[in-house]
Parts: sequence; C-alpha cells; structure tokens
Amino acid sequence: MVTGELYALAAAVCWSVAAVFYKKGIGAGAIPAVLIRTFFAMLFILILYLFLRGGRFNFTLTGFLFLNLGGLLRLILGGMAYMKGLENISVSRFIPILFTFPLLTILLSSLLLNEKIRPAVVIGTVLIVIGVWILSKGHNSGSEKNIKLGVSFAVLAAFLYAFSVVATKTGL
Repeated sequence: MVTGELYALAAAVCWSVAAVFYKKGIGAGAIPAVLIRTFFAMLFILILYLFLRGGRFNFTLTGFLFLNLGGLLRLILGGMAYMKGLENISVSRFIPILFTFPLLTILLSSLLLNEKIRPAVVIGTVLIVIGVWILSKGHNSGSEKNIKLGVSFAVLAAFLYAFSVVATKTGL
C-alpha cells in the first residue's frame, strides 16, 4: 500500500472516533463546539510543529492563501455544518452522508486541478455512493431531532469539505 493511502486510512479512523466524541460533547451548541475543537487542535499541531521543525515555515503567498481558504471552508464553515448535522441526526446516519464529499472532490480535482479520473476511481466512487445510500436509509433512531435538517447539513458539509480538499491541494 502507498503511504498516501495509509495516511488516508489513518485519517478515516481518527475522524470516525472523533465523530462519536463530538456527538457526546456537542451540548454547548455547534458554534462553540467548532471554536473549542479548532482552537485546541490548532494549539496542539502548532506545538508539535514547533517541536519537530523548530518554527521554520516555508510557503508561497499563493500557497498561504489557498491553505487558508481550505481551512476556512473545512474547519470553520464545514465544521459548523458538521456540528449542526450531528445535533440533528445520529452519527451512524450523518457520517455516511458526509463522506460523499469524495464524489464532488473527484469532479473538482478533474476540473480545477486537471487530474485524470481513472476507471478504478469511477468504479470505487459508484460503490461508495451505493454504500452510502444503503447506510443512510432507514427510520429515525429515536434520538434524532430533525432528519431533513441534519441531512441538509451533512450534504452542505460534504460540499464544503470537497472544495476545501481542492483548495488545500492547490496550496500544497
């Protein structure tokens, strides 16, 4: 397996576990939850980066702007949609819908980054859609406030994540 795929799988595991923790701690509301999550995550990664790299930052202005755009779309706007979705529907319904964002990411990366879409990617994407459709079907689990609102926020977060991935890739 390639290193990129291993990192992607590690991220998926971390995001899955984090979603359960977010659902447990979301009592403060979506926006405070995003602020708390983002602040402590940024503080942790800054300390880790300073420890490992000694504070040497090397990036272009264009890279800086695109990385900030990616962060704004994913961490702030996508984070608010994420938390609002979790407030309204179950984690088991929200996460599969959210993770449709690769579909739009593939399209955007083809259009904006001139990446080639291989047949294996198309087949894998179709399988993702089928899997998400199967997982997101079903009735209210009893703990869900507003399914339509929760699903809408999951879709909005997916779109914001997709645009963020393309902006981040451009910045890197």
